[in-house]
Amino acid sequence: MEPIRIAVIMAGGAGERFWPLSRRCRPKQLLKLTNEDQSLLAEAVERMAPAIPPEQIFIATGRHLAAAIREAELGVPPENVIAEPCKRNTAGCLCYAAAVALNRYGGDGSNITMAVVTADHQIGEPERFRGTVLTAMSSAEANRTLVTIGICPTRPETGYGYIEM
Repeated sequence: MEPIRIAVIMAGGAGERFWPLSRRCRPKQLLKLTNEDQSLLAEAVERMAPAIPPEQIFIATGRHLAAAIREAELGVPPENVIAEPCKRNTAGCLCYAAAVALNRYGGDGSNITMAVVTADHQIGEPERFRGTVLTAMSSAEANRTLVTIGICPTRPETGYGYIEM
């Protein structure tokens, strides 16, 4: 059976990092910071859409942002904007997104490959990024494993952690 590929764009946040531009109900992912025509979230959707059909792109966010994100008309079905029932950081977000995917597509999960990306990054070469994501998904499917994509750090940053190969 051909796997169902989905993308989960994490778009939660409290809207504190770019104050006064961002607020609780207008966080950085809804701001046009790197492109004068698109929000960071619109860029993330556009970046994934050539690889994953829009009806299989989910935007995981907090309840307080769901309406604003749906109103942004990003090209994904409104029911794919999934509001976490409570804030539990990345692991909770992904568990909730996985539960929504299992409910939507059925099966035991072995039929679903999930790419997890964020809504608040600038990626200068979206085609290369998409190619990397698709390669990672193929590897995950072939080896039935998790695949993590990382970048070489330019300096120590305790807030992000490190990937050891």
